[in-house]
Amino acid sequence: MWFNLFFCAPRNSRGQASMEVMIAIAVLLIFFAAILFQNSFIRDDSEVIAVGIAENSECMKLAYLISEVYSNGKGSEATIEINVPTKVLSTQRMVNVGEHYCKFLANSSDYDLGAGTFNLKNLNGSIVFTSV
Repeated sequence: MWFNLFFCAPRNSRGQASMEVMIAIAVLLIFFAAILFQNSFIRDDSEVIAVGIAENSECMKLAYLISEVYSNGKGSEATIEINVPTKVLSTQRMVNVGEHYCKFLANSSDYDLGAGTFNLKNLNGSIVFTSV
């Protein structure tokens, strides 16, 4: 019965689709278009979240390492690999990665670090970065 209702044309319509069938197809197309449109936003949001997590991890890792090298005393050293552009802000005693800021406990100069491997050294109570 359902097959006859949707796929068999009445004898006097000569192959034309009924209005109900066209409306049903239009509603389905709109429904699927809305789902695809929403999924594109979900994918974009998940990429933004993944980048934010990576930036926050880099920020916390560097801030912790600066504090550790400083607290270990003069002459202590550590090496870190940085994957994203990073700034060390001495006056605020903060590390800045993207939109994330992390505090550290040390004296340092301002540094604008690109991606790469860096050596941190405590020279007379101040943290110095050198590229490896």
